[in-house]
This record gives sequence, C-alpha cells and structure tokens, in this order.
Amino acid sequence: MSEKQRLNRKEIEELASNALIASGALETSAKSLAKAVASAEMDGIKSHGLVYVPIYCEHLLCGKVVGSAVPRVERPAKGAVVVDACSGFAHPAIDAGFSELVPAAKELGCAGMSIRNSYNCGVLGHHVERLAESGLVGIGFTNAPASIMPVGGNKTVIGTNPFALSVPRGIRARIDHRSIRQFGCQKRNQDARSGRKSNSRGLGSGPVRQSDYGPGRSPQRE
Repeated sequence: MSEKQRLNRKEIEELASNALIASGALETSAKSLAKAVASAEMDGIKSHGLVYVPIYCEHLLCGKVVGSAVPRVERPAKGAVVVDACSGFAHPAIDAGFSELVPAAKELGCAGMSIRNSYNCGVLGHHVERLAESGLVGIGFTNAPASIMPVGGNKTVIGTNPFALSVPRGIRARIDHRSIRQFGCQKRNQDARSGRKSNSRGLGSGPVRQSDYGPGRSPQRE
C-alpha cells in the first residue's frame, strides 16, 4: 500500500509545473496552470486538482493543446479585450487579458473580455475571484456543447458549463460558482479511465433527458 503524502501549495505548484514543462508547455503557461491546480486542491475541488495534471500532459503530448502557444491580446474597443489563446491553455490567455481588462474596467466603470481558441479554463470561480481581489465585480461564463434536453424536449439544446460571480467584500472575495450539471460527468469519466465502477448515478453515455426527471427519480441517459 502506498503511503499518503501531504503537499503544501508551493509543492503542488512545483509538481504540476514540472510535469507540464516536461510534456511540452512553456514555463509561463505551466506556472499559470499549476497555480490553478494548487488553488483547486486548496479549495477541495479535486476534479481540477492534481488528478487532472496527467490529462493536461496527455493533451500536450498528443497535440490537443499547443504547449508553445503565446496568447495574443487585442483591443477592438476601449472597453473590450479579446485574447486569442492560439490553441493553448486558457489560463495564460486569461492572465494576459486581465492585465488589460482590470485597468480598463477601473477607468471606464465596465469592461468585457473574451477568450478564443483555448483549452478549458478549469474552475471558473477562481478567475472571477481575481477580479474581486482587484476591487471589481466579476461575472464569468463559458460556452458549452448541447448535452441536456429541455423538459418535454427530444433534442439537446442546453449546456452544462458554469457561470460565476464575484464581488469584493473586505479582504476576501465572495464567489458564487454555479452549474446546471446534475450528475458527475467528470467523476464518471475519471472512473471509466481508471477502470473503477462509477457511482455517478449510473449514467452512461448520451444526452440527458430532462423529461425523465420526476419525484424520487434521477436523470436518465439514452
């Protein structure tokens, strides 16, 4: 039996960063993503913590993520920031965009930023938390593939990715991170990769039928 080991935040960041760099990520990108991994572990969000690092590395090695990508920041309008992640990780693209977004929002009272051509952004709440720490109200949301049918429907039109809201409050930010996901997709996928039997409500592949909801019933898969 392997012995459990406790890691502090710095050790988690170093472990994740070294693995990402060894798999082809630029140092700046690896460190940005490693901070997010450590934050997820510190907040108890294991699904986006160290358990996800091998997947990040696998996607670097197979070319799903471009490890050498350098984000390009554009300012199409005074209150607008657009960042092209160039098929790289979202985290360094968000870092690059925030350096323009935060000053713009403070100057104008409101500003928006979009990220394109990126890998997923991980825990969305962590990004808007940074805005609140800068004294701003932050609202974040992501695109998502259609995976849920409306009640009574027979076609998937609703996604499950979250939105997040943060507001400054004293020395700490208050964050609200919500998703309409009603089942453990990520847990189920992790179980499938490891060969474990999933306890995520027994859901298989395919779209969720909202019409299958009812008193005492779980959502069902087709």
